[in-house]
Amino acid sequence: MRYTFMLVLFFVFGISSLRAYDVYTVQVFSGARESTWTKMLAREIGEGDMTLKIPYLAPDFVTNNRAYEVNFIETWHEGFGQVLHAREVLKKRGVLVLIVPDLEESRQLLAYIEKERCEPYDIELIVIRKKLGR
Repeated sequence: MRYTFMLVLFFVFGISSLRAYDVYTVQVFSGARESTWTKMLAREIGEGDMTLKIPYLAPDFVTNNRAYEVNFIETWHEGFGQVLHAREVLKKRGVLVLIVPDLEESRQLLAYIEKERCEPYDIELIVIRKKLGR
């Protein structure tokens, strides 16, 4: 029954509507820097080392099995390259985290990044956005 439902969703809404990435909503102030977003996400995930220093490599934070790279969506390609490199050097799963101001406006680009870039390289995609009201 579940598979039938998924097939119906696929044909009715198309593949771009189905997403595998997680969306986190964090409390940050307007105009927050990337480092603030990174700290809030690390706090939300509840683990990770933001102090790891490796020559020629600077992942935003690292857990036991993942290396996270946080970027604004406008510079997703830079983050993608950095996470590929971190994955190879650290031998951990790479996670590209994109800061997205408007999830609805970014859905098409996120679908492209997820399907055409992240999936072929086994990179996990996470989206973070600002909690409304501040």
